[in-house]
Amino acid sequence: MVILDEIPQACEMDEFILHEAMVHPTLCIHPNPQDVLIIGGGGGGTLREVLKHNTVRRAVMVEIDELAVHLWRDHIPGWDAGAFDDPRAEIHFEDGINYIASTQEKFDVVLLDLSDPFEGSPSQKLFTQDFYQDVKKVLKDENGIVFLQAESAVFGNHHDHLRILADLGEIFPRVQPYYAFIPMFESLYGFAIAGENIPTRETLRTLPIETIIAEHQLTPLRFFDRETFVNAFSIPRYLREKNTKTNPHGELLNAYISKSKVKK
Repeated sequence: MVILDEIPQACEMDEFILHEAMVHPTLCIHPNPQDVLIIGGGGGGTLREVLKHNTVRRAVMVEIDELAVHLWRDHIPGWDAGAFDDPRAEIHFEDGINYIASTQEKFDVVLLDLSDPFEGSPSQKLFTQDFYQDVKKVLKDENGIVFLQAESAVFGNHHDHLRILADLGEIFPRVQPYYAFIPMFESLYGFAIAGENIPTRETLRTLPIETIIAEHQLTPLRFFDRETFVNAFSIPRYLREKNTKTNPHGELLNAYISKSKVKK
């Protein structure tokens, strides 16, 4: 298990669930993900899953904590499965905010694989509308997709989860949340994709995921398939219900997410 600042980040037992859930929905939704940017990424699990897609010609990983990555590789060898040595991979040890602000490059997909935005966390400033606006500028075109881990959909009355979705909705015309149960976190965990042309939930359920998996030559997989994908985009009832004791933020979720608000 990897623990940073007394907070568990990932463990060998179920990291495949976390990393497959974070990467493959986004890269299967994008029509042709070739250039991928990862902000964060830790021990390389996200990079490993990105490079499973044969469409990817370049994957840039920007991680602020070089020491953490080296410790990760020393104590849990094989986590990255050779991803750091893949010729398509490019690793930068620097602040993701600075990289996004200064780069002139454009990407098909940006994956924000960040630690929790607790008070004092270095990732706190990356969970803001200002940062999302800068991220939007590095997307190649209208098909560009941003992914973000969006905190627990259970703990803290899922306030942080819904706040993240609302902030994304202020910057991107379309936002879709999805979910996976992560045993280490003991929680149904929230994720989100955002962009100009994110499909509606109804359209997502009809995507030929098994065909895409075959075309992208995604092997081996232990968690992700069509059934997992469809289930992930099924929002639990307690999140969809409006203004109940268990979900006082239901109006927020429905306003920003369920109908995929489109700005003119």
